[in-house]
Amino acid sequence: MGARPDLPSPPASKAMDDLLTRIIVVLAWFAIGLPVMQWAFREACAWGERP
Repeated sequence: MGARPDLPSPPASKAMDDLLTRIIVVLAWFAIGLPVMQWAFREACAWGERP
């Protein structure tokens, strides 16, 4: 179960997995956060223009 003897996992692959995970998290954060920030910015601008 788990670790297979024919496929050793060197520390480099672990670091690569961490890097990929970090990249995926950042991309997901931008994909979710950017539209929300754009919408909030538009709302704030529209709210500022109201009398």
